Amino acid sequence: MMPMNEVQEWFRSFTGEFAKDDGSLEPLLALKLHHSYRVSGEAERIARKLGYDSALVTQAEVLGLLHDVGRFPQYRDFGTFYDAASVDHGELGWETVSKSGVLQFLEEGSRLAILDGIRYHNKKEIPPGVRPESLDMVRLVRDADKLDVFELVQRYLEEGRIRELLPRIPETGKISGDLLKALAETGRASYSQVASMADFLLVQLSWVFDLNYGPSFQRILDRRVIERIENRLPAEPCVRSIIEKARGYARSFAVERGRP
Repeated sequence: MMPMNEVQEWFRSFTGEFAKDDGSLEPLLALKLHHSYRVSGEAERIARKLGYDSALVTQAEVLGLLHDVGRFPQYRDFGTFYDAASVDHGELGWETVSKSGVLQFLEEGSRLAILDGIRYHNKKEIPPGVRPESLDMVRLVRDADKLDVFELVQRYLEEGRIRELLPRIPETGKISGDLLKALAETGRASYSQVASMADFLLVQLSWVFDLNYGPSFQRILDRRVIERIENRLPAEPCVRSIIEKARGYARSFAVERGRP
């Protein structure tokens, strides 16, 4: 496995290409930079809790750091992080890292697992054709990414800065009936159904059903993620029902170490 410090050096150099003349990044790019480091830490933690060997722990750490590489050229070229109005940042990140050669010294299986994790971390669901050997890393980075975004959204809400993070989403408004119906029937919902911050938080809540590993569920419980979302949603029976399903689901799979 390539030493982590070499990957970090490449990442610093790559992201530095998007800096302004004074050496600083645009605020939203700085946000993605720090997010990448935190997701790397979350991925490393999950891998350790799962009992992975040192090579796989480093692989998870590398993947976490590189998972959002596509965000940087996406923002430069389109001025937005909204994939539907620009480009799929997972695909762009996969292409960018593939061409960079930063992973060239890795054994093929490790390299492809990291590339697959970058490519599929943001998909609504993991496509059925993903290489079986890559699935653990794809699932792990999806968990790590969600864990940090949960915290990020709550922090911006608590600081009254959510418009900086989610400028397209109105802070007020009723919950979409179609979104509630989709969540009640399938446990999943689409961003295309989001028309208010309450809608967005319900979609975030549905991510609980898409987590994969026991330590990820435990992290959700330890951080009281579900309760923090619950406190910002209306006390309607249909909403409470979804919240209780998410809470029960997380509790049933949470373990401090290993797989659920």
